[in-house]
Amino acid sequence: MPTFAQVNYLRRHNHLIREPILIIGSRLYDYDRFDFRQTLEAMGYRDTTGVDLINGPNVDYQLDICDATNVFILENRERFRTVICMSVLMYVPNPFRAAENIATLSCTGATLFLSEGFIHKVTNMPKDYWRFTPESLGEIFYSFELLPASIEMSLTRLDIVMPYNPNGMAIQRYSKHPHETMLGYWLRKLHARILASGVFRASRLFPEIAIFAIGIKR
Repeated sequence: MPTFAQVNYLRRHNHLIREPILIIGSRLYDYDRFDFRQTLEAMGYRDTTGVDLINGPNVDYQLDICDATNVFILENRERFRTVICMSVLMYVPNPFRAAENIATLSCTGATLFLSEGFIHKVTNMPKDYWRFTPESLGEIFYSFELLPASIEMSLTRLDIVMPYNPNGMAIQRYSKHPHETMLGYWLRKLHARILASGVFRASRLFPEIAIFAIGIKR
């Protein structure tokens, strides 16, 4: 389920991508606007492997990333030099075990691209469990060193990427955003003043913020 911000994050950090590449959560859905594999191919990368819990388009191996006994994990220890794990950990029951298996599949010095929900509506893919901060990702992926300069956040509905500053969102709620049109700004103010009650009130709680980080396998 790649977003524009996610594929653009890969493009901006292209210098850290090396083959072979593992894409976790690679299945494409009818509503997907972007494709990790297609993005990588456009940048000249061909040695990619896609895995997902649910079989379908772009899935080379169907597996549960939490299952350390899976044959794919056992047969591909320390194989991959780049791992893409974006919008996956929210939907696994045990992200610590998933991180350990990702570390098993990654060679020393491998690059791990992460993107997970910080604020996100409940989406059953097939179940919804977790939300993350950069600090929590650092604890989960203790085998990787997260690069501080790589930590960013995005407003998923607007495809806007910015430095990580989650508390700044409270300020933006009352002021015009740099990428917001004047019409959009006044409509938002109208919503806040008149419509932000009852069922409409819930929409104010979900700016849908995703966080991004890059880790290097120790």
